Amino acid sequence: ERERLLKFGLPLGKAIEEVITIVAPATFYRWRREASRGKKRKPRSLGKSQVLRDLVIQVAPPTGFGYTKILGELRRLGISRICRQTVKNILKEEGIEPGPKRSRGTWGEFLKAHAETLWACDFFTKRAVTAQGIVDLYVLVFMHLETREII
Repeated sequence: ERERLLKFGLPLGKAIEEVITIVAPATFYRWRREASRGKKRKPRSLGKSQVLRDLVIQVAPPTGFGYTKILGELRRLGISRICRQTVKNILKEEGIEPGPKRSRGTWGEFLKAHAETLWACDFFTKRAVTAQGIVDLYVLVFMHLETREII
């Protein structure tokens, strides 16, 4: 994000002081000086082996998995000393986008997609007057959602 701020802020010159709100103007100017001197920030060490990094990079693109799913696959392989944020950082450093954002869809879409295998059920009681007097009836009803058949 620092690079993006510099990219869009440098053409503004001193006017940047009036519009910048995310960092102090002094910070922006320090970043500008460092960029003009060619000073690079030290990359953070993730403390993870190159083998682990290569494994994360190898799993991500062909599967289209997101951070959490990649983490789950690594844990299935017996690699437990890694967290979701580390997976995210590795992919970000390599310029690999995680899996696509998935919408959950609507309840109606779910019902349409699975109607042939879904059943609804209800259990209720009803008080009734009979020849023996007032009794409680217990009713359990099943309905197939696709055909609306009641059993």
